[in-house]
Amino acid sequence: MNKKILSVVASAAAVAVVSLTPVVAHAEPRPLDCSSQLEVTPPDATSAICKGGAGTVRAVAICGNGLKGYGRWVNIGVRSYAFCLYSSRMGHSYETSYG
Repeated sequence: MNKKILSVVASAAAVAVVSLTPVVAHAEPRPLDCSSQLEVTPPDATSAICKGGAGTVRAVAICGNGLKGYGRWVNIGVRSYAFCLYSSRMGHSYETSYG
């Protein structure tokens, strides 16, 4: 009888340990080697590009009127352009599909 109880307790403990073991998530590769820059032509534009990884990127133009201009979402290796409308461009940045 004691062997049966020990067997049940051991089985329950094994199940508890296995269920508490975290599962490793397999994440997709993120965009890599990303950058943004101010463009001379066209005026008041900024551009962004990622040269590796996976996902998408878009340029963000920071405008003098407190607003932001957003470029198209583009694939890795393609340049995105953003513009400031009715204001001069004050800065530049980018966003990726992974934040």
